[in-house]
Amino acid sequence: MNIPYLLSSALQTPEQRSRLVFSLFEQRLPLIEGTFGLAGILVVCTLRTGSLSFLIIAAAVIAVLLLRLSHMIAYKNANTAGFTRAGHGPENWAREFTFGAAVTAVLWGITDFWVILGFHDPELQLLFLLVQGGWIGGAIIRNSVSPAVTYCQTLLPGLACLGALALSQRSLAQVVIPFDIAYMFAVLSAARYFGKHNIKLMESEQKLEDMNQKLLQLTTTDGLTGINNRRGLDSQLTSVWTSAIRDAGNVALLMIDVDHFKLYNDLYGHVAGDDCLRLIANCLTITLARGSDLAARYGGEEFAALLPYTTEAGALHVAERLKRKLSIAALPHAASPFGQITVSIGVASIAPIAGGDQAVLIARADHALYDAKTAGRNQVRCAAEGVMSGPSQPVGSIAEHSY
Repeated sequence: MNIPYLLSSALQTPEQRSRLVFSLFEQRLPLIEGTFGLAGILVVCTLRTGSLSFLIIAAAVIAVLLLRLSHMIAYKNANTAGFTRAGHGPENWAREFTFGAAVTAVLWGITDFWVILGFHDPELQLLFLLVQGGWIGGAIIRNSVSPAVTYCQTLLPGLACLGALALSQRSLAQVVIPFDIAYMFAVLSAARYFGKHNIKLMESEQKLEDMNQKLLQLTTTDGLTGINNRRGLDSQLTSVWTSAIRDAGNVALLMIDVDHFKLYNDLYGHVAGDDCLRLIANCLTITLARGSDLAARYGGEEFAALLPYTTEAGALHVAERLKRKLSIAALPHAASPFGQITVSIGVASIAPIAGGDQAVLIARADHALYDAKTAGRNQVRCAAEGVMSGPSQPVGSIAEHSY
């Protein structure tokens, strides 16, 4: 029979498995309370009987507590630092936790066995079993995300208690044996119920998160071209701007406008105009070489490209690559003086500072785009340095894959 260290489901993510392990290790206070409660009862047994064996068990219980606390602290430190040892994932941490729980459960069982056989006070014995049973039951419910732990904590002390009661000839055995058997079944059933409840809750959370991601994607995606829309650009720009402030890097933005697009629509129709916008969006997406770059439709026939950690020279190179791809595509435009679809591009790059306004970057790129259009279109202009290239200026002064 395979008893898993952690509950799982088809929808479970690595983050959720880590969260399950986190719930196991965040039980330091109940473990301390239960351990010292058990040790206190063993000290009472020592005082009442004079037998040092109870004191030895109490010392072992506290020693195991200290070892388990050190393991919990190690996990907390690893979790706080945001990493675990290589190849040491949630299952490994859960396996180690199960081993510690099993050792503790063995000590619980030894205590039950020794108290029942070596301590002749039925009333105090019954009180001890009830108190420990209640605490163990609570611990098992808390650990219901780990079937291996629940079985260890239920069966090891439970079977030890049954063995001691079977060897005992006193009337306590007749009362407690049926109770102990029923108790084990009840606790395991409760653990299974709460475990299934946790999994269902986790699956519901995952479905909700997936729906939220799809909804977010719908709200940040342009329906016509399939790339980001203005909302998606603004959201990403805020994130990139914050990172650039922290890392003292540059953020570059290209503002791109399709030249004479109204004339294109009038001449070829709106369906052809939509196809033209899709072509430009595809060329822009292919032009952006890095996964961190973002292409967006800014509105109408205007596009934008967000380039994190990119200087003005690197952004200029991207703009030239886009012009070249559109030149190769050679989409005819009889109403344009260039005979094909072209774009005007404004380039800006800023090293953000704390308290700076990201709207400045947009304004500079937009102003550079205006300069490119008023200068005759099919141009690339930079915000600070004016015309950097025209319709016929060659590309090649900057390395192909270096921004």
